[in-house]
Amino acid sequence: CGYKQEEPADSPPSPVDGILGLGMGKAGLAAQLKGHKMIKENVIGHCLSSKGKGVLYVGDFNPPTRGVTWVPMRESLFYYSPGLAEVFIDKQPIRGNPTFEAVFDSGSTYTHVPAQIYNEIVSKVRG
Repeated sequence: CGYKQEEPADSPPSPVDGILGLGMGKAGLAAQLKGHKMIKENVIGHCLSSKGKGVLYVGDFNPPTRGVTWVPMRESLFYYSPGLAEVFIDKQPIRGNPTFEAVFDSGSTYTHVPAQIYNEIVSKVRG
């Protein structure tokens, strides 16, 4: 996230605005804010929406009571993962129906997918 960001006139534009590390360790944002008594709980919640809006909670977590589908995360000290995932395009699973472990990494600026899935997505998008 950023506000009124400017690049020097003689430099190419940056491909990213920044990275917000939401890791679970002592160096994570929520742990540091709680350590400085700026938030009450060492909690982070990220709610995504099919309507193009979402919310990032840090510290206190009062999620909406309706219209929310909860996805349990695997326990890991290194990343957040809901486990195995499939990719659907127009409500159809991609050819071969491959599955892979989905990982949410707040410290990465790229999306990585297996080659078979990437090629199928490109094929479907191009029509």
